[in-house]
Amino acid sequence: MLAYLLVFRFVIRAPPTYASLPNQFALSLARLEETGVESIHKPGAVTGSQRGRANNLDVGLDVGLDLGRRFASLLVVGSLLVGCGHKEPSSPREMSPPEKASSLVVTSFDLPPGERGRELSGIAWDDRNRTLYAVSDETPIILPLVPSPGFDTFTFQEPIHVAYDGAWDGEGIAVLDDGFAIANEVGPKIFEVDRNGRFRADVDVPIHYSACGANAAFESLSLTADGRWLFTANERALASDEDPPTTTRGTTVRILRIDRKTNARGEFAYRSDPIFAEGARGEIGITDLAAISDVDVLVLERAYVPNVGNRVRVYRVDLSHAADIRNLESVGPTTPVVEKKLLVDIADIPGQAGRQGSRWFYPNFEGMALGPKLPDGRRLLFLVSDDNGKREQVARLLVLGFRDLP
Repeated sequence: MLAYLLVFRFVIRAPPTYASLPNQFALSLARLEETGVESIHKPGAVTGSQRGRANNLDVGLDVGLDLGRRFASLLVVGSLLVGCGHKEPSSPREMSPPEKASSLVVTSFDLPPGERGRELSGIAWDDRNRTLYAVSDETPIILPLVPSPGFDTFTFQEPIHVAYDGAWDGEGIAVLDDGFAIANEVGPKIFEVDRNGRFRADVDVPIHYSACGANAAFESLSLTADGRWLFTANERALASDEDPPTTTRGTTVRILRIDRKTNARGEFAYRSDPIFAEGARGEIGITDLAAISDVDVLVLERAYVPNVGNRVRVYRVDLSHAADIRNLESVGPTTPVVEKKLLVDIADIPGQAGRQGSRWFYPNFEGMALGPKLPDGRRLLFLVSDDNGKREQVARLLVLGFRDLP
């Protein structure tokens, strides 16, 4: 009964947003809406500029409702809160309080509709000309995006057309001194182009990455600020390494580090979280990396379960004492994996959830890049979501600021 009294106070005095609630509670509320519980009101559809702002959940009591119905609805919500509040997380994590996560947001900017903003998958920041470059996985182009002084809006510049004759699925991009490196999931391949998009050279990658499954190869690419260390990873485990992920076991991928000065390679095993919910065709994978140094890397994990929802998290990994597995023919449950620490869970950031049909989803964040430091000392981290060319999805640039990133 104490829990229900507390929930009564919560409902009256502190209406939350969907995104500020635990994933399970947000999804449960969405299901309750469909069953007709009248004391829980859904927010309006998320459209246009509203997508980038908080979606307020009006959890309140209608004065005209029957007292019994109000109390019954509160009991339902209370039981959900109690169930969520005591559930242990499915993976090791150091969760930031929602208040802290909300303070990270510098900007949440929805790109204008049109061909340029379609299916953006990888991004990279160029500090020299203060431009964010995005690569499309649909069309062989690189899109320059110039931010306003406060990073609250971004403006498209003329696209750079990439001269590439093979099958295209550009997923990652890194800025070089005189051009770009691009990760193509088909092959998979990494290659370099000049500033005008003309092909220059392939980057050698170990042959075992050809064992990647369909749409499970190189989604990521990142270069350290000194231009020496290039990083990528397969999205999901190689067929020769491990079985597909489940709700009790994540996927183990290989983080590939290339020394552009000596051409030396290193590989490090990284294990994702398990899939967060039961459901047919659920998946989880590594969609991008952001290299702070040769041993300090951010990893973007994305999980999706059809008809249930999705989850996006950023982890920070330490490679300084990690085992180099480049000579291992296969990776399994006993392979030592790198240490990881949760940096941010998108579910903790208010205003990121949006409606798709009868369900609530977070944007399909696929690209990630480190940006400059703000005058107050915060280091920017850019995230871009791939709309998959669908009107019901959003192409969003989320800009976060971290005081504990160098």
